[in-house]
Order: sequence, then structure tokens, then C-alpha cells
Amino acid sequence: YPPRLIPYVFSLHFIAYYSASICSGFAGGQLCHHLEPLLALKIAFLVSAIVSALAAVITPVCVRTRDSANKLSTNTFASALNCLKAKEFWLVAAFIYCWSFNPAFGTPLFFEYTRGLKLSQNLIGQANASYSFGMLVGAFVYPIIWKYTPKHQIKIAIALSVTSTLSFLLLDSSNFFMLEFLRGVSGMLGILCINWLAAGVSPKGLETFATATLIGVYNIGTQTSGIIGAHLYSNVFHNSINPLLLIASSVTATCFLIQILFSRHTFKYDQDSESK
Repeated sequence: YPPRLIPYVFSLHFIAYYSASICSGFAGGQLCHHLEPLLALKIAFLVSAIVSALAAVITPVCVRTRDSANKLSTNTFASALNCLKAKEFWLVAAFIYCWSFNPAFGTPLFFEYTRGLKLSQNLIGQANASYSFGMLVGAFVYPIIWKYTPKHQIKIAIALSVTSTLSFLLLDSSNFFMLEFLRGVSGMLGILCINWLAAGVSPKGLETFATATLIGVYNIGTQTSGIIGAHLYSNVFHNSINPLLLIASSVTATCFLIQILFSRHTFKYDQDSESK
């Protein structure tokens, strides 16, 4: 895709993804609410298998690929090594890790819903759907932010994420839908910013390698924060999510400092945007 269209393409992909996620969130909540857990799980797996099978049949028919005109350099290993040595690449990796490190959400938030607010599985499913709807809205909003404030979309995403995380300090049974919605909007803006940054530091011919490496950093951040968050919630903070929310917002706020370092480097898509 032309570089100037990448934010819009990313948005379209996530609009489709989270439209489906909204439906699955509602459906999963209804299954858990009306059926025994084991039966609900079996039906959910069956439906997922059927949908996956349909995708496997449709994809070869609807998707056409072609060989890339860009050829790898003769020394692919050296090119990959140079990619990993680039300062811009590690700045993006640090940004992605800090963004994905959120120990408050996941297991601690689920226990807050089940033990603290005593929500039914149906309501939790609806909360997940509200989160997905927020992600969907965020996918629509991001191209607008990109169009009017292309140099500030990262700052907006960070500020909104910190705000939405801290808003969970006010969590109760009357506002959890709205809080999940806001978390979804900020989460989507962050994911799209991450994709844009990853695209901006991916060397020509090694886009898949660089993107896969950065996705690995994102997964590491998510998994380590989940493990640490569950441990701190149970063994240190005595089933209180508030300290975890403060930690999560503080780590996300460090993305502001990393973003300042971005200003010292010119990403290839910044150049393209300015030329357009």
C-alpha cells in the first residue's frame, strides 16, 4: 500500500475484526448465562470451528496474492542484524512494551467483576462487547486524527490510555460499560499507532521479519504483565486493583518520554506524509 494509506488500511482491518468481536462477546455471554459452563464451552468451540472452516474455504477463493517486486538483499542475515541494531527499532520496541504492559487488566479485572461487583457471566460478556465496540469506534476515529493532527496522534493515544486506565479507580456497577468502552477506544488508538510505528521502522524487504519481532515484543509485554499483575493482585495488594491501575498508568505514561525521543528521528512515513 502507499505509505499515506497505511493508517486507513489498518483501521479497515480492525473495523472488520472488532465488528466480529462484538457479536462473539454478546454470543459468549448469552451461552454462559443460559447453559451449563461445560456445555457452553463445547458449543462455543463448535461455532468457532465452523466459522474457521468457512474462512479456510473462502480465503483461497477471495484472496489473490502476487509475488513481491521487492527482492531481499543477498545477505539477508546481515540485513536483519542491521535492522536489530537500529536505534529507531529499539525505540519502537520500548514503546510497544511499555504500552502493552498493563498488569491491572486481565485476571485482576475479571476478579473485580466477579467477586467485587458480583456480575453475572452475561454482563461480563456484554462488558467485553462494550470494549470491542470501543475498539471499533477507535478504528473509525484514528483516520480522522491522522488526517488533522498526524504529528500528534501518538500523544493523543497515550493521554487517552492513561486517562481511561485511571478512570477504573471509579469502577462500580453503574459505569463499567462506559469504562470498558473508553478502554476499547484508547486501546485501538494505541494498537494503530503501534502498527504505524512498526511500519515506519521496517526495512524494505524485511517488513515481515521486523513486524513479527515487534509483535513478539507486544506479546511478551502482555504475558509478563498478566503474570505479574495476577501475582501482585493476590499476594501483595490483597485483591485490590487500585495499586495495579496506578502502576499500569505510570508505565503507559513513560511512552511520553519515549515519544520525545521519536522526535529526534525521522520515520520514512513521516517523510511521505509531509511530501503529500
